[in-house]
Amino acid sequence: MILPHIFLKNTNVISAATDIVFLPRVEKLLQRNSSSRLHRILKKFMHPYEIKQFETLVNSGSSLKHKSIYIAGVWASKESLFKTLPHSSDRPSAIDIYTKLAFKSNDPDGKPNLNLDQKRFSTGEHNITYWNEYLHSTRYEISISHDQDYLICILLHLRDANLNKWSV
Repeated sequence: MILPHIFLKNTNVISAATDIVFLPRVEKLLQRNSSSRLHRILKKFMHPYEIKQFETLVNSGSSLKHKSIYIAGVWASKESLFKTLPHSSDRPSAIDIYTKLAFKSNDPDGKPNLNLDQKRFSTGEHNITYWNEYLHSTRYEISISHDQDYLICILLHLRDANLNKWSV
């Protein structure tokens, strides 16, 4: 993939990560679990926005494949996000990162976005410190593709060059 020159102009790539999901595994998860049990599972890695989007899919009668792709896209984006974050003694728990820090959405054309939720994430002093140290003035670019049995996510953590708070 060739990125337009303007995409990374005056931008530092802080980190990059990828994750791949086997879609039949997600389909089995959907088929084997009751609605209430599935909701408990989703709450362990989904932001409330993502749960609401999934419920919209369920209520609109979306196919098993469509629901599986949605869950896999969220899971892969969270796994990739976790991999991009600096390892430090003050890194928040995985559940805080997965359910509070960010949520996946799509723009009207279907392009995925990874949105940081500072308000929800910064509920404790520990998380505020981590946000200020590693996430303030950064952004993510995400790409998700799927074909047949697999979904892949590629994630870049970026900082504008003029905001170079910490070294790359």
